[in-house]
Amino acid sequence: MAGTSANIVDANLGILRGRVSEVKMKEKLERWRRLKNGWNYETGYDRKYRRDGVLSKSLELMGFASGALGFVFLSGSLCIWLVSLLVHLSR
Repeated sequence: MAGTSANIVDANLGILRGRVSEVKMKEKLERWRRLKNGWNYETGYDRKYRRDGVLSKSLELMGFASGALGFVFLSGSLCIWLVSLLVHLSR
């Protein structure tokens, strides 16, 4: 009886080792495929991180655009005020 249970354990360990090596090989192939396609992300990469990155870059771009537009309005208002001041002082 002890011999058969030892054989079963050895057989199960052999199957487990084979499956572990298959998983490792699949992970290596997946990493190689990502590197080949230009995607150099870790295996734990999640789409959430990419979405958050795109969102933060979009918000940063909107901030720059809003700042530039605000600067245009501010400088235009300042120029109009200066011209009106010069016209008023020349009278």
